[in-house]
Amino acid sequence: MKGIHLTIGRKIYKNTVLIIFLILWEALPRIGAVPANFLPPLSIVLKEILLEGKEGYLFLNLLLSLYRIMAGLLLATAAGVSAGFFLGYLLPGIAKMLYPLLRLFGQINPYSLLPLFIVFLGIGESAKIAIVAWTAVWPILFHTISGAGSADIEVLKSARAMGAGRFQILRSVILPSAGPAVFDGLRVGVEMAFFVLIAAEMTGGTGGFGAMVHLSGMNFLINKLFASGVCIVILGVMINYLLYDLQKRLFFWKETVRFFQTEKSSGQQKALGAKGIAFIAILCAVILIGGYYQSLRAFRLMNDPGAGEEFNHFFSE
Repeated sequence: MKGIHLTIGRKIYKNTVLIIFLILWEALPRIGAVPANFLPPLSIVLKEILLEGKEGYLFLNLLLSLYRIMAGLLLATAAGVSAGFFLGYLLPGIAKMLYPLLRLFGQINPYSLLPLFIVFLGIGESAKIAIVAWTAVWPILFHTISGAGSADIEVLKSARAMGAGRFQILRSVILPSAGPAVFDGLRVGVEMAFFVLIAAEMTGGTGGFGAMVHLSGMNFLINKLFASGVCIVILGVMINYLLYDLQKRLFFWKETVRFFQTEKSSGQQKALGAKGIAFIAILCAVILIGGYYQSLRAFRLMNDPGAGEEFNHFFSE
């Protein structure tokens, strides 16, 4: 019991600033220190989130945002990992020659390219998924190239001495060695793509958390505006945490760095088993299928003059 209390105390101590911030958020509008019309108390915002969740529209917009993130991320991972291993392992000299050009493309502000994607792909889902893929592909590509060239020289020499061919070395040496670097690039790409997606949804307006923020602001629905913002923050934190936990379970043998501390995974019990992989695959399939269906519905409402009340409920009220 004492150990449990000590653990809880440490958790509270680590989050002291966050707790104080949440208390002030609730208290200052209540006592009139800040106008409640412009900064509603935290309890009102949470109540709005529960209301949106009860009506089902919060979940539908969440599903849309997750679908776009996942679809774009799958494209970026396929392109970035395959190109990264091809350049970093098979053609390292070409990779060095192309690096300045690739870095130039990677430095382009993704949101500034959104009008170009809309011109070529239209205002539907394709443009949003493409902007997510463009944003995420560069960190994945650069980390994969770096990881593909970072294998231990002695291990490579041993593999060649035992008669291993190039593709055997790729499968048995390069892939395991580069795995953590690839996942680091994946995490960076997801974080960047998530915020770019929110901006793209605010522009496109066909559902998603970004559209909720935009339309709430346009209609001066302050409670819903803050509720949407809180949902975006929570979703971003959850995505980051889940990817970090997944990384620890996939690469349980490797030290990881988090919050300026080096952590070592505790062992085999951290490994992700077949059941875990199957669960993740099923969950991804559900999100992709459900999100695709929901995107079709959102696009229909946007272009249906007779949608009326259903459109208002889904997007703005």
